[in-house]
Amino acid sequence: MGDRYRLQFAEQEEGPAPIAGWAGARFRRGEAPEELVVYTDIGAPEAVAFTPENLNRLAEVSGLTGDALPETGLAIETAYHPLVVSTSLAAASPNGSATHRAQGTGEDAGLTFTGTFAGGTGTYACSGSMCSVTLDDRGVATAMSGDWAFSPAGGTLVQVPDYAHLQFGWWLSGKDDGPYAFQTFAGSTGYAIGSGAVTASMTGSATYRGAAAGIYASTDVSGGQVTKAESGAFTASATLTAHFFGALDAGEIGGEIASFRNAAGEALGDWRVTLAAADLSGGSASFAGASEGTVGPGTSGSGGWEGMFHGSDGAESNARPSDVTGRFDVHFPGMHIAGAFGASR
Repeated sequence: MGDRYRLQFAEQEEGPAPIAGWAGARFRRGEAPEELVVYTDIGAPEAVAFTPENLNRLAEVSGLTGDALPETGLAIETAYHPLVVSTSLAAASPNGSATHRAQGTGEDAGLTFTGTFAGGTGTYACSGSMCSVTLDDRGVATAMSGDWAFSPAGGTLVQVPDYAHLQFGWWLSGKDDGPYAFQTFAGSTGYAIGSGAVTASMTGSATYRGAAAGIYASTDVSGGQVTKAESGAFTASATLTAHFFGALDAGEIGGEIASFRNAAGEALGDWRVTLAAADLSGGSASFAGASEGTVGPGTSGSGGWEGMFHGSDGAESNARPSDVTGRFDVHFPGMHIAGAFGASR
């Protein structure tokens, strides 16, 4: 977990504790306070047989494109290079690169090496004088020229990532002498867009339970001066209930963010955010509504929220979405709360 974020945030710190089954990761970069916190329910990769069907699954979930994949050889399209690892050619020096070119002359020219493709072992082969492969210091191919094919060893397996996973979190960037920028995010990189679309065949109700995380900031003002300012990260529980369609149901979803805790795990009083009912009658996977919040007796605030359904709980015609993610904010006099959530049936 976290590799796709590590591309942008090179320094990974000790992750926050899991919340409601969601694993957390924290990343920082640069001198200024720039931080990314992400929670995900991603599972371990699945080891599957080296077949065209499974390779196409791998290509789909990895965002790769290529020609149809044959039974006994794999044409190495440019997009597949990050999945190519050499175990026989010399790798580069740290942070460098090493290029290996065709050996031999005439009809005998070519290059072969042993290695792995998406974790599966086998042999790479290329014929002709134009064959070359460039490796980084881990033996991963960064460039390949010529017509390459990969022949897997008997019984080899490839690793297919968990594509049906969700994620939510927040990003904070600040400067020593300037304002902070803050953004929440939620969704999935694996589910097909619209996979959680609501249809008129969906009936009954469904409850989604999960977790939320975000940032709060508050100020005290006296005599026209800011006398106290406080901010920090929070985690919380998320519970949403969707009423789909039927004789008495018009289609709506709402819920609550509760059990707020600060970064030290201490309860944040009676904080509570209500996600007012959002309309589902449009048939989309996405929806939005208003939010209301309290942070103690006599305090109230307002804001908004938005969300999206993902997946389904079966193949039957009334299969309801299996997961939901979203973002919310609430604003009080002198205080603001903003976060994101993920929840499953």
